[in-house]
Amino acid sequence: MNRYARYLNALLALCCALALATCATAPESQPGGGGTERTAVPLRVGISTNYPPLAFREEGVIKGVEVDLSNRLAERVDRQVTLVEKPFDQLIPALLDGEIDVIMAGMTITDDRKEVVAFTQSYLDVGQMPLIRAADIGRMANPLAIYAEGLRVGFESGTTGEQFVRANLSQAVPISFHGVEPAIAALRSGKIDMYIHDAPTIWRMGNDPSEQELMGLYRPLTNESLAWAVRKSDVKLRQELDDTLSALRASGELQAVIDRWIPVSVKIQ
Repeated sequence: MNRYARYLNALLALCCALALATCATAPESQPGGGGTERTAVPLRVGISTNYPPLAFREEGVIKGVEVDLSNRLAERVDRQVTLVEKPFDQLIPALLDGEIDVIMAGMTITDDRKEVVAFTQSYLDVGQMPLIRAADIGRMANPLAIYAEGLRVGFESGTTGEQFVRANLSQAVPISFHGVEPAIAALRSGKIDMYIHDAPTIWRMGNDPSEQELMGLYRPLTNESLAWAVRKSDVKLRQELDDTLSALRASGELQAVIDRWIPVSVKIQ
C-alpha cells in the first residue's frame, strides 16, 4: 500500500505540474478570436492643445482637426490611439526620447526640423498671418505697416511665427508667448500691437461672429505646410501614416475634417 500511495502522489504531482505549465504558457487572446478588443500596442500621439482649431481644450475635452484625424487614423490602422498632451516645444524631444510615437500638433515642415525628425506628406497648407485690434485698422491697413519701427509684435515661442518676426521685422519689439490665448489677451489689453500666428488661428478669430474687437489681416506672410512627424528610424510607421493621409484625401474625409474646423478658404500666393 505504501508503494502504491507513493506512486499515486508522484502521478498527482506530475499532473499538477503539467497543468501549471499549460496555464503559464497559454497564449493571450488574439485578434479575431471572437472579441473586438485591440491587442496591438497603442499609438502614442503627441499633441499640444494651445493651437485652436488644430488642437485645443474645450470644457476639459481635447478637440480640433488633429483629434478628428487621429480618430480616423485609429480606424485605418486598427490601433488604439492615446493622446499625450505636451507643450509644443517639448514634442520633438519627447518623440526622440521614445515617450511618444508621432507628433500631430499642427507642426510646420521646416529644414531645421527635418534634420531630426521625418515628416509625412502635408495635410494642410497655411501661412503666418497678423492679428490686430479692429480699432487699429486705419494705421495697419497698409501692408508696410507691420515693418514700422517700435511695433510690438507677439508670437508663440519656438514656432515659425517667431522665425518670421526675428528674420523680417528687425525694427519691431519682439514679444514671446507660450500659447495662443495669452498672446490674444495681451493684444486685447494693448500690451502688443500685433500677433503673428498660423492662418487657421487667424481664420478662426475672423469667422467668430461674436468677435468684434480683433480682426485678421488676411495677407499670408509665409507659405508653409503642416504635417505629422515621426522618428527617422520609424520607416514603416511613416508609410502607414502617409497611406492613411492618401486614403483620407481620396475619400474626401480629410477635407471634411478641415472644413468642419476651418470654414474658410484663403489662397496663399
